[in-house]
Amino acid sequence: MKEVVFRKKMYFCPTYQDVNQQIKNRENIMPEQCAAAGLPVPIITNKGSDFWITFRRNIYNAADLKLLGLNERQIKAALYVKEKGKITNGEYQKLNRIGKSVTTDELHNLVERQILSRVGETGRGTFYELKKQNR
Repeated sequence: MKEVVFRKKMYFCPTYQDVNQQIKNRENIMPEQCAAAGLPVPIITNKGSDFWITFRRNIYNAADLKLLGLNERQIKAALYVKEKGKITNGEYQKLNRIGKSVTTDELHNLVERQILSRVGETGRGTFYELKKQNR
């Protein structure tokens, strides 16, 4: 016969503000730790009194890129960079059959959204690669 021992435990019941503050602290820490580990940044959402943290292995697929609000040309470019490792302004123009000004605007938008990072200054030799935290 097994002997079962019950121990009395003290439970702390935090207030809603305490829990909310802890969640906010985690929201700031988690993306930094994921980026340092080379993982995609998690998506943190509040749904009523619940919060959801979504960890993704690979955000570079058409469905997830569309959820980020990228247009079809930007999605095509992100998948191209995933496959080839980098993209230049000229390659983006040829890939999407568009002009230089639209290309520049869209690549700049991808950099602002932290999908790509620019390597080099303006001019020849400048290319774009996946942002290190998203690899």
